[in-house]
Amino acid sequence: MNLIAAVDECWAIGQNNELLYNIPLDKAFFKQKTIEKTVIMGKNTYLSLPNSKPLPNRKNIILSTTLQNVGCVCCKSMEETKSTVKNIDTDEIFIIGGEKVYNEFLPYCGFAYITKILKKTKLAKRL
Repeated sequence: MNLIAAVDECWAIGQNNELLYNIPLDKAFFKQKTIEKTVIMGKNTYLSLPNSKPLPNRKNIILSTTLQNVGCVCCKSMEETKSTVKNIDTDEIFIIGGEKVYNEFLPYCGFAYITKILKKTKLAKRL
């Protein structure tokens, strides 16, 4: 599995369910790395996507105990998520947030794609 995130100097990843910075080059990098791959995210990350719709041209898996029937795979636990992806090449799986999902899946990630932003953000969620 892979982790992909943009972080500030203190490893902050977001605030108020939004990315800290809007960097077109980073968004293009994210798209290039995750297109045609499987992405795993938490409910709040999913709800923060434009129009709360799955990312196009990717298999979207949402880790949530409450979401269902949203046009992608919803898993209620980490164990269910791991079972869902067991037949997918781990190089093809990207953990895309949020904070809790990053922390739960970090031990299973062999590689992390990190965009480091040279700024500090107060009161933000951290990786």
